Amino acid sequence: MPAKIYVGIKAAIFQNRKLLVLKREIVPGQSFWDLPGGRLEENEDLMTGLKRELFEELPGLGSYRVGELLGARKNQSRTSDGTELVIIYYQIFTGPFEEKLSSEHTGFKWFGQTEVENLPSPYSETYAKFFELAEL
Repeated sequence: MPAKIYVGIKAAIFQNRKLLVLKREIVPGQSFWDLPGGRLEENEDLMTGLKRELFEELPGLGSYRVGELLGARKNQSRTSDGTELVIIYYQIFTGPFEEKLSSEHTGFKWFGQTEVENLPSPYSETYAKFFELAEL
């Protein structure tokens, strides 16, 4: 049994049939692409956590509407202390907005379905599925 299970909440934001993906560098020279979002804080509900994460990671977002639940996934790996992460994904509807990023991210890109399929696993499978499930 894991020491802890964290819950993460992520936003699938589509415009012109492309998915917004943010680039994050954990260690210098080692980066990965991920959707906006993060872990829920203690005693935080899903929508409050999603709102907080969107405000933190995309300060230029402005108004948005939360759409359908697109899915959930348990991370395949645990941290060294046995912690696991379950991520919940929602579609987010927005108008045009400035892709202004937090200091956590070093870049962004609007990925088409083919480009998403070329991301490392498990992201490629998860994000590619959203193109089928999302209201585009």
